[in-house]
Amino acid sequence: MPTDEMLRNLNPAQREEFLRLLEEPRAEHRIRLLNAGPHPLTTSPALVIKGDRVVAQALMSYAAPGTETDLTLTTAPSIRASHSEKETRRTADAAAGRDAGYCRVDLSGLIRVVNQGERLAELDVRRYVVGAVDSADAEGAVTKAPPGTLAEPWSALDPLNAVTRITWKLRLAPSEARELRFTWHYLTR
Repeated sequence: MPTDEMLRNLNPAQREEFLRLLEEPRAEHRIRLLNAGPHPLTTSPALVIKGDRVVAQALMSYAAPGTETDLTLTTAPSIRASHSEKETRRTADAAAGRDAGYCRVDLSGLIRVVNQGERLAELDVRRYVVGAVDSADAEGAVTKAPPGTLAEPWSALDPLNAVTRITWKLRLAPSEARELRFTWHYLTR
């Protein structure tokens, strides 16, 4: 959940987008585009065509030269994803110095993904959390967003708690299920 400090600094549209990032996971078919050119790819409508058929229409997000962006094609009904999170500990007066008076909240999370399809599925599973990730099993890669960057503007809203992303790259055989566990913490008043 976002901290009060973060929510206080959001306008209604930003709040809606931020809460969408933290909601129940959903599986989507996506195309990953690499901008290998010298100019940025700007946010715009995109039409994906294969042969003489339209595959999808979507909104492409900004990609600076040398970076990647994902283009969502459609939902992936054969992949089921669910998550659960719980608070595991609360420590009063956890921050010292000028940030005194803050409580540390420790949490644990579990994401479960199941391939209900008939083919091998390659997945990028992403989970955004507010605060610092302490652990992510199954080789989860943790990326702390630098405050104020274009890709993660939410991190600048709370000086103590950045938005952190965990990414897992998985290959699931038909009928295979995986559980991904992670822990993190944040500071709050």
